[in-house]
Amino acid sequence: MSSPVITTSSLPNGRVGENYTVSLTASGTTPITWSRISGSLPDGLSLDTDGTICGVPTAAGTYTFSVQAKNSYGSSPVKQLSISVNSSKPEPSPGDEDPNGIDTIIVTGQRIDLKKVCFSNVKKTIDRYVVGDRKFASVSKAMLSGSKAGTVTVTAQVKIDRNIYEDVARCQVTILNRPKLKFSKQLTYVGQTVSASDYFTTPDTNILGATYWESSNPAVVEVTDPISGTLLANKNGTANISAYFGEKGKTGTLKVSATISVKIPSFQKNEYSVQTGADLILAMKNVTKAQNPTWATENGSVATATAHLDSKGNPTGKVIIKGINYGDTALIATIDGQKYRCMIHVTAPKISKTSLSIKTGRTATLSLQKTRFKKDQITWRSSDETVATVDANGKVTGVKPGMAVIYTNTGGVRNECVITVK
Repeated sequence: MSSPVITTSSLPNGRVGENYTVSLTASGTTPITWSRISGSLPDGLSLDTDGTICGVPTAAGTYTFSVQAKNSYGSSPVKQLSISVNSSKPEPSPGDEDPNGIDTIIVTGQRIDLKKVCFSNVKKTIDRYVVGDRKFASVSKAMLSGSKAGTVTVTAQVKIDRNIYEDVARCQVTILNRPKLKFSKQLTYVGQTVSASDYFTTPDTNILGATYWESSNPAVVEVTDPISGTLLANKNGTANISAYFGEKGKTGTLKVSATISVKIPSFQKNEYSVQTGADLILAMKNVTKAQNPTWATENGSVATATAHLDSKGNPTGKVIIKGINYGDTALIATIDGQKYRCMIHVTAPKISKTSLSIKTGRTATLSLQKTRFKKDQITWRSSDETVATVDANGKVTGVKPGMAVIYTNTGGVRNECVITVK
């Protein structure tokens, strides 16, 4: 008793207008049901849940798709398959050959088997292949290698006498520049998806298109669709993403790779403290200048948040927190549409003395601690100026015997000192 393992490794070719039927096979406990995961079947064909592909193809071409088998014990790994559908033109008569080979597209650095790719319709044994312009491609036996972007004509020949060859078929091979893959942006949050094919830096790469994608580290970045190259971010780290041009593992298949990073922004700590009137500059982990976060606080009367700028007025990716009034508020950073939070505690200012005795005509000075408010931002008041007065600098003067309260409401907190004048 076990989950399925797909045993079908390849599928026969079809022909436009002719019935096509084939059954996929898998080991494992029956019953087994089948489904197509990605890619497309040839037009006119369908996949039944019992694993039968059947119908009448309506269009020529090579169609790549992936399937999966399931039973009551689980699912098989996804399997990539392809079906080539030939045109409906009649087969050559015995002794004759079709002069039209199968045109194809490759990239520089890629190698293909001409007999299999371009001249599979030739019945005779081909003795040699001739490339029209060797600056674009070269051939060794049946293997053609693309060396420069361009188009070449390849001629298949058979030997009819010593050093005498006869042309039997021709095809055109278009050679594109070797694909270059570069992930210019890092992934920044769990669940983020991107299409790897969008990161080819060479023109016309998608005319050919990669046939298969894979990740060296699926725990960090997973390839959720190996045909289209859809990537999914799972956690912080790096992964090497590879695109294959041609059948993976086969001679001549080109592999192009690049590293992609997942760097999820986060605050260094869950909470920070700042004095009233003071500025606090914060930086997040895994945040670059280019990401240009936007900043806000939930309660602007407690603290404000503004982007930190360099000497040229450009954002540095950091934030300036200014403590306004005693209390707590959340700091919110928005990066690539995702929000990140931490708590900001604005500490209460504290008066230097809560009680004081002075003689009539004498003075004493009060101040606020745990605050960065300047003297000209602090307003001092007396509850009874006939007993004691206070100036803008917190200097208290005894006027006559009695009691008065010297106070300030700076930083959202009332601080008091009881003055006894003797």
